[in-house]
Amino acid sequence: MPINEVRVWPYRMLQNELLNRAGIGQIQWGLDYPSCLPKDELFISILDPTSRQNDIFLHDTDRVLRLKFWDADPTGKYPMIFQVHELGEMNSFPDAFFNEDDVNAIYEFIDKHKGTPETYTLNVHCKAGISRSGAVGTFLVEYLKLDEEEFRERHSWLRPNAYIMAMLRRRLWGVTV
Repeated sequence: MPINEVRVWPYRMLQNELLNRAGIGQIQWGLDYPSCLPKDELFISILDPTSRQNDIFLHDTDRVLRLKFWDADPTGKYPMIFQVHELGEMNSFPDAFFNEDDVNAIYEFIDKHKGTPETYTLNVHCKAGISRSGAVGTFLVEYLKLDEEEFRERHSWLRPNAYIMAMLRRRLWGVTV
């Protein structure tokens, strides 16, 4: 199987892990970081819409999907485990909620790499590594038919955003959000 594992990370922990593996140690501004991304790993990088990205995921590469959306439910249908963003902050970018464009980007990215002969580990991160990346990672384990029990054991801290999960499942199962 081309994608054999999904890992979910808090942003800084993944960044530090990759820099340490590359022998860099910590972020050094001005260096060219694509060389520290392992060739057998894929990345879905999820940031807040107000975040500026100046890091190892800045450069375009076909192994990195960069997304920006709030950890929130604009429909109010799904309970949020905790409120991460201030309403004023979200109101400054009202169109930056997880949407069909994000769903399509995730499916296209995964399907492109599912069809290759290379085997990859997929890393998904967001700021805290709990809700947004938890939802995307949990869904992709289901979608790729990987071991869900093992994933849950290794990622017991996850609290997937139910709205994001519903949006991703909607396309797969034809369920309405």
